[in-house]
Amino acid sequence: MMQQFIVEVKNISKTFKKQCIFHAVSFSLEKGKAYGFIGHNGCGKSILFKILSGFLSPDSGEIKVFGQTLGEEIDFPKNTGIMIETPHFLEDYSGLKNLRYLAAIQNKINDATIKSILGVLNYVKGNME
Repeated sequence: MMQQFIVEVKNISKTFKKQCIFHAVSFSLEKGKAYGFIGHNGCGKSILFKILSGFLSPDSGEIKVFGQTLGEEIDFPKNTGIMIETPHFLEDYSGLKNLRYLAAIQNKINDATIKSILGVLNYVKGNME
């Protein structure tokens, strides 16, 4: 069985005001796996996610999301969600209720899926402490 990548990043680079944020970065994210991006403040994680979500363009390189080239075939990845930097929630709602509210926007996931993801996140958090 061939690996199915949901994101393929090939040799992307980004510079701001003559400051190289990253150069020739490549990686692939496989369907059905969870990934974490770790680095000190200012290393370019937020910039990378803004590029992956179509909010910024890389100076060079290519990004494919679900097989489509970002910036050419699509401007923004479909059926994805992203929170960059400080997430904002409805303060009077629980975490679960906030996620239910967001899920209702496109009505693509149910309570069981939300609870399953929360369970994975709690597991990962517990193993990182």
